[in-house]
Amino acid sequence: MSHLTEYVRWRGDISFEERALTIIDNLVLCQLGYLDLKPI
Repeated sequence: MSHLTEYVRWRGDISFEERALTIIDNLVLCQLGYLDLKPI
């Protein structure tokens, strides 16, 4: 997951209004669905 985190940090300053959603953005959103959020 570290590569996805690096991608989000790198791409984090660009809004979806500026650029369309990419395949990698979709992958990041899918991975978020599998996170265990109970500890939070």
